[in-house]
Amino acid sequence: MTLAPVYDAFTGKRIELGDELRSIERGDVLRVVELGSDLCGEPTVRLDPVRSSAQPFKAALDRVGGRWYIHMYALA
Repeated sequence: MTLAPVYDAFTGKRIELGDELRSIERGDVLRVVELGSDLCGEPTVRLDPVRSSAQPFKAALDRVGGRWYIHMYALA
């Protein structure tokens, strides 16, 4: 199965494993540590805070016009 690409909603660039993203709300930096898909075939993105002891978490994604975009984060 091919993974659906996920894009940065602000630049339109494709998100890749290892990319660093900046939170639009807080300004903290997170690293993309996992790209996958759920049982329905929708993409998933797991983020790990770079300068924090917080746990990795699943990013919120939005589907717009047939493309998936990461919600509230931009490429750093």
